[in-house]
Amino acid sequence: AKVRSYGDQAKNMYQISLKKTDDATVKDRLQKALDDAGQKAQIIASDEVGPTIGKELRFNAILSIILSWIAICLYIWFRFGKLGLGFGVGALVGLIHDTIISIGFISLMGLSVDGALIASVLTLIGYTINDKIVVFDRIRENSSIMKDEHPDKIFNVALSQTLGRTLITSLTTLFPVVALFIFGGSNIQGFAFVIIVGIVAGTISTLFLASTIALAFEKSASKEKIKKLDAIKEKEERKAKERYAGQRIARSRFAIPSLFLFFPANELLQVFVLQFFFRHNHDVRNPIIS
Repeated sequence: AKVRSYGDQAKNMYQISLKKTDDATVKDRLQKALDDAGQKAQIIASDEVGPTIGKELRFNAILSIILSWIAICLYIWFRFGKLGLGFGVGALVGLIHDTIISIGFISLMGLSVDGALIASVLTLIGYTINDKIVVFDRIRENSSIMKDEHPDKIFNVALSQTLGRTLITSLTTLFPVVALFIFGGSNIQGFAFVIIVGIVAGTISTLFLASTIALAFEKSASKEKIKKLDAIKEKEERKAKERYAGQRIARSRFAIPSLFLFFPANELLQVFVLQFFFRHNHDVRNPIIS
């Protein structure tokens, strides 16, 4: 059995959850046990959730979550135009990640699944998608501004620009939810706990999962552009290497005659070296050396 406070703690109301039992006198036995213990307690209400109702609740909960995923994915797809498919799939995978992590912690903590807990899962889905849309919107803006840049750079710049906003928003939301979890009582602790886990999981999926999947879709859709950019980059790198090699050769050519300029006593050797240098490197036929 699980016992938790219910409603205002000052009223000393508690909820007792029991597993399935065929004993029809459990309510009377519980009341007798309370009376024997000298407790002036009264059973206000009792509800029974049978296997049929439990199955229906589970089905409705799963259906509501899946429908929310699909609706959000379709909205993002149509909202962001040609980039929408990658963004939609990235957001969908991120939301699945957030939901599975949250449900995993619910199971780990042994929380009872009720309407409030399902509402908390749907709430975190709505919250975490907000971060992802903000990042996706910045990526779309940068794509129109940085048209000639590689998708890797566009996505990296967008993530860098929104990183501070994402972390600050998550932290400012986390503080009041933690306060609810500590001081809100047992009725709202489950809700607050799921939101806390969802905020952390949502921030991680926004930065490392959803954007990565969207980038993979963008690369697959821009293969020709990426090939051209890679060819231009390779050509520029080759020119830079050639220019650097030419500078090294020029420095080595100037190094030999410059050594003799520091020895004014050997004037004859200076004249010979300078004449040889100018004749072979600058095509000066008759340099005038005084």
